[in-house]
Amino acid sequence: MTKILSETEFVIYHEELRSSLNMKKIKGNEDLEEWIKLPPHTNVASCFDQFDYKDGERTHRFSLSETTK
Repeated sequence: MTKILSETEFVIYHEELRSSLNMKKIKGNEDLEEWIKLPPHTNVASCFDQFDYKDGERTHRFSLSETTK
């Protein structure tokens, strides 16, 4: 982690991509199918990946996307 933007958003450095990416916590009930339907636009960041993190009984979902400056 290189920077904390908020309680749910961080900037991380990805070694393999040699790039800074935003890691953002996604609400558990977020419908990711709706993200796929969004039209491409220069103001919309590309989402590279979404993943789940298990913390005991709780599961947290995060997204990795391009860092916008």
